[in-house]
Amino acid sequence: MNNAKILFDKITFDYIKTEMLNKEFENNWLECKRKDKPESGNIDQGDKARFAKCLSGFANTGGGVLIFGLDARKLDGVDEIISIKPINELKKFESDLRELESRIVERNILGVEYKSIETEQGKGLVAVYIPQSSTLPHRSLVDHRFYIRAGGTFQSLDLPLIEDLFHRRLRPVLSFEAKIVNNSNIHIYLQNNGEATAKNPYLVFELPEGLSLSGYELDGNTRQTSCIRLPAFNKLSGRFFAFRNGSATPIHPKSEVPLLMLIIDNGHPRGRIFKFKHYIYADDMPQIADEFVLS
Repeated sequence: MNNAKILFDKITFDYIKTEMLNKEFENNWLECKRKDKPESGNIDQGDKARFAKCLSGFANTGGGVLIFGLDARKLDGVDEIISIKPINELKKFESDLRELESRIVERNILGVEYKSIETEQGKGLVAVYIPQSSTLPHRSLVDHRFYIRAGGTFQSLDLPLIEDLFHRRLRPVLSFEAKIVNNSNIHIYLQNNGEATAKNPYLVFELPEGLSLSGYELDGNTRQTSCIRLPAFNKLSGRFFAFRNGSATPIHPKSEVPLLMLIIDNGHPRGRIFKFKHYIYADDMPQIADEFVLS
């Protein structure tokens, strides 16, 4: 669970009074705002602009919590929550926020949650949990800007950062998988859990003791040529092998592709564990270095 969701689940009126009021806060997952006209539950233009900015900025980065009804100011360079400014017609204000959400930010944000916190009958605060989004980027439709959360503030994005957010949404995310298919063979796969096709995948793995590379491709008839032995890798010595046939093996989103077959020496006795140190590369994807454990 991320920091924003942990905070959102903790928030009650008592928690605000004891843990937040008159306390310093400097983080990237909390924003406190007064309502423009707290005597009414109507959403004014300033409330709308702040809500849209928070939706965009938190969703485009790591998620966060917005609390309407708190007065927070910078004192001696540090943000501090100095007072509670309860909102009248609390239920109406929360209802209007919910209805407004999808109309003031570009692309719907999945998983937004709301919590009303009464300070007295019909009055109080509204907390909104805004998760990090997987459908980047999101733009405020009030001022037509893209925002991110950084250094405890919302910052408008320039074009290169907007492009980076867009490409981040479309990147492949590959992972290594090994499966025992019978008592003597293991198949090696690459899975793509990203939003774009993985092109030119390249896999290097260290072959554990007790395994050997099959002399045949997965069809069992064609001589194995897609995988080669490396004398060393990354200045490390060991039994490293590389799957080099990636140009002919695109891996589409939400799918897995079998690559090669290994032979288990002397079968697979109960309790035997194989650890595969591996490195994965593909176009438009950062390098992955990990270890997969098969038992």
